[in-house]
Amino acid sequence: YVAFLSWATWMANGDDAGVQKWTNAWAIIQFTGLPFGIFIGSIYDKVKRRRESQKDSDIQIKRSDRFSSLQASSIVCGLTTLMGVLASFTASFQIESLQWITMLLQLIYRCSLYGNNAQALLDLYPRSQFAKLLGLTFLGSFLGAEACTQLVKISLQYGFSMVYKANSV
Repeated sequence: YVAFLSWATWMANGDDAGVQKWTNAWAIIQFTGLPFGIFIGSIYDKVKRRRESQKDSDIQIKRSDRFSSLQASSIVCGLTTLMGVLASFTASFQIESLQWITMLLQLIYRCSLYGNNAQALLDLYPRSQFAKLLGLTFLGSFLGAEACTQLVKISLQYGFSMVYKANSV
């Protein structure tokens, strides 16, 4: 939230009404994420089914199943990476119409990231360990986010924030 708030403040040039507009828009856009997650999942399924339909013999079935899962995972991971890079690139321009695209790209990126995380855990580890491993990944994300928030608060307390120095010039 700290990163989004500083971005919204930058986009609105410090105007409280503008910050509220961007925050409300972001909150509404978050509700549209479900179809994008389903779309990325369908890409994974389509690639995997295509590879599985090319099986020839019993020996190739095990290899082909594993290979089709890895190939599908790599394709959706590539798409996820592309969405993240594009969202980061477009976020660096203070053009309002471009920022609507940025929000959409970032939403697709996050939907893909969480879905790919779960799919990779299912593909690479025993299913009996899935819930524990997924919980650990979210615990890591939570602890990382909390650590970043605390670092930002400490840096603001001691005047080490590059964002505010850039804005005060």
